[in-house]
Amino acid sequence: MRSENGGSPLPSWQMCLNEAAVSILTRSFYALRDSRTPVYVSLCQFAFMIGLSILLFPMGLRGLGLAMSIGVLGEAAALLLLLHQRLHGFDLRALFIYTVSVLAASLVSTLAALVGYAVVDRIISYSGIDGQGSLEVNALLAVRILAGVISASVVYLFFTRFLQIDDAVPILNRITSRFTFGRKRAS
Repeated sequence: MRSENGGSPLPSWQMCLNEAAVSILTRSFYALRDSRTPVYVSLCQFAFMIGLSILLFPMGLRGLGLAMSIGVLGEAAALLLLLHQRLHGFDLRALFIYTVSVLAASLVSTLAALVGYAVVDRIISYSGIDGQGSLEVNALLAVRILAGVISASVVYLFFTRFLQIDDAVPILNRITSRFTFGRKRAS
């Protein structure tokens, strides 16, 4: 898979995940009424990223993207280790297992979205439809996207139950309570 400029979009996704981790960890320090630590770590990361960007500049844009990804990943790791120290330890093994479980469920649901999208794409016939921006083309595109979203959601919820991801339990309970057949729902 290639982006418009010929490069792979995967480093962009990896950097987004790293930024999300940094954002969550920074908020953890804010909850502990500590705003200085994330600022200091961010300043160190910024200086490191500038130096790494200079070193990797001969690689072009890929080198700059790599420097940014490594810098943000380092910031997330530093914040995680500092938070671990600040809280006098927490179960890193459980955090790792949870992260791997969510990533596995996300990967499988992404594949399900692709399959759902492709199946509907094979079923729908485009013959006789004119115009790239026509209402019919947009409606068919919406149906394909909806099929992908529904299949991804169902598979994700199934895998969260299979992998025993606790965060999905309230969602699963609410959904299953709506579809109880033969039992009386609590009002």
